[in-house]
Amino acid sequence: MILKVSIQDEALAEEILKLQKRAYKVEAELIGCNRIPPLYETLEQLQQVNELFFVYMKQDVISGAIAIEHKHAGIHICRVMVDPSSFRKGIARELLTYVEELAGNNTPLFVSTGANNLPAIRLYTAVGYEQVGTKKVGEGLLLAQFIKK
Repeated sequence: MILKVSIQDEALAEEILKLQKRAYKVEAELIGCNRIPPLYETLEQLQQVNELFFVYMKQDVISGAIAIEHKHAGIHICRVMVDPSSFRKGIARELLTYVEELAGNNTPLFVSTGANNLPAIRLYTAVGYEQVGTKKVGEGLLLAQFIKK
């Protein structure tokens, strides 16, 4: 079940932050760079973002989450997180589909991931995202950027 949640709920925000750190630790290992900003985000910083959060609940446990921002060009998917114990169970795909349904047919969606994060890149291309470029965002951190129209 996917639910919209408030990141202002401190207990929930703590759960999401723990999930974020577990998920992005795996990405850091995959791309060979531990300078991924979500790994170092504090609870206070997380609660200050201007993003809408949705969680994937399985047996009253958050197994995944996605966060989006509405911008003038479309919807930016800011975070896609799945607990490593739930990898390869379709959770990220379900979260993406949910956001796409919210967006409707005429709203472009944007997402990025580490350029060497092959599992994420395969997922995004499999569900119709097109890679539109790469962007260096820090020492050793290269992001692959995608759009779905």
